[in-house]
Amino acid sequence: MAIFFDGDFGSYRGYYEDLYIGRSDKDEGFDTVGQIKAALDKALDVGVMHGYKGGEFSISDNTLVWFSSYGDCGDMIVDVQKINGDIFIITKEDGF
Repeated sequence: MAIFFDGDFGSYRGYYEDLYIGRSDKDEGFDTVGQIKAALDKALDVGVMHGYKGGEFSISDNTLVWFSSYGDCGDMIVDVQKINGDIFIITKEDGF
């Protein structure tokens, strides 16, 4: 099943200090590495996010990133690989 980036980002529900980038089962047109990188760069520029249930958390190069949707738990991004010219985001379920 294909999962797509939806352009959203914010405080991850599972760990408020972590960042999520939004996922969807529909192709919303945010499907290039450049668009995902732009969203992550924007998050870094903002530098702070409001926790899912309150509080403020800093966003830095060391902030963990999850592939999720607002209010949902998701998968941690652990790697990005280029295979036969295609870019794949490698994720791992929570519980590590």
